[in-house]
Amino acid sequence: MERERESVSAMFGAVPEAAGMARDVLREALEKWEVRKGADDAALVLTELVTNAIRHGTTISVRVVRERDDALRLEVADGSRDLPRPRTASTEDEDGRGMLIVTALALDWGVRPFLGGKTVFALLKVG
Repeated sequence: MERERESVSAMFGAVPEAAGMARDVLREALEKWEVRKGADDAALVLTELVTNAIRHGTTISVRVVRERDDALRLEVADGSRDLPRPRTASTEDEDGRGMLIVTALALDWGVRPFLGGKTVFALLKVG
């Protein structure tokens, strides 16, 4: 039987610790929903999305949505209108690979602008 759609949300300041706090929220939700398959990929994607939001120095809103038994949507909202984009980083670059990782692991991802910011979402297969 298909579960009803469930979600959890949290807000954080744009501090380095926000990525770890967001992973804790995700981990608790996945344990509650008994999701194991895909949990590591979801944690990595969420970390990349939150890390991008931290760079903009605003409040970060994280929402984890269980769409179906096999699908999870991660949403990270911030107060910047700058849109994320995959780019090619050189071997010497210390960053710049986050959205390539999201693209590789997620079934789909996108951006929904809103007045004063944006929400970046990623859809992942889980089990």
